[in-house]
Amino acid sequence: MHLVIVGVPYALNQPGLRVSKAPAAWQAAGLSERLAPYVAGSVWVSLPPLSEAEATTQEQLVALGRQLSDTVRTVCAAGAIPLVLGGDCLLTALGTVAGVQQTGTSPGIVWFDAHGDFNTPETSPSGLLVGMPLAMLAGRGELALMKEIGVKQAIPEWHIVLAGTRDLDEAEASALENSDVALWSARDLGIAGADELGRAMADWPPIYLHLDLDVIDPAFMPAVSYPSPGGLTLDTVSAGIQAVAASGRICALGVASFCPEHDENHRGLATSIEVIVSALRASVD
Repeated sequence: MHLVIVGVPYALNQPGLRVSKAPAAWQAAGLSERLAPYVAGSVWVSLPPLSEAEATTQEQLVALGRQLSDTVRTVCAAGAIPLVLGGDCLLTALGTVAGVQQTGTSPGIVWFDAHGDFNTPETSPSGLLVGMPLAMLAGRGELALMKEIGVKQAIPEWHIVLAGTRDLDEAEASALENSDVALWSARDLGIAGADELGRAMADWPPIYLHLDLDVIDPAFMPAVSYPSPGGLTLDTVSAGIQAVAASGRICALGVASFCPEHDENHRGLATSIEVIVSALRASVD
């Protein structure tokens, strides 16, 4: 397996701060070297960081999203797997799925996240776009932005799994309950186990695996934007990710929400690297 690591140093309305610094931190910590035993070869590609003025505009979000989608399309067309290291979930997910779709593949989505990211402009308490990307990909809410970035079509809800979630707004919880998205809460994963999660995707198309690191309990992963208690242990999240990776159908991976500025003693950095490595290791075992 050939891997291209794509760093996306971006966080909407947080220029130069917090999660936008994550790709550089992973690169400096030697992530590509840690992955070397599990891939035939890897290349690190970094998209350019935006200025403070640029990072606060939706126009620049779209421009960088298109650049990411073009990069992912090129990687997938060459037969390699893109590992997209975000910033925030919004750009990471939309740009990656757009790039995969531009190769003619409409992927299923397995989305590990403490939050639902299933708000729409009509239901969001905050109005923040970063709380909406999964809803957009399912064909709900802010579809114009998704299309501007290059997503060709919505993902059928029966090909979406939301795993490890425990912090939902009321309207968001209701929307998920009345959708065809498979919702695997932190409690569900603990009870049913990772094998059952893997079996739920037996007849799926290729998979985009999205990991928001706040799915992990703050006791193990404190360095995130929006920590939420009651999360997954390292063993549980690793087992869940490995169950997806073991299918051999992952076509792209996205990792988001690591905040180096909140990372005392580099614990979050070490944890995130271990989880990423476990996903790649399972993909080749």
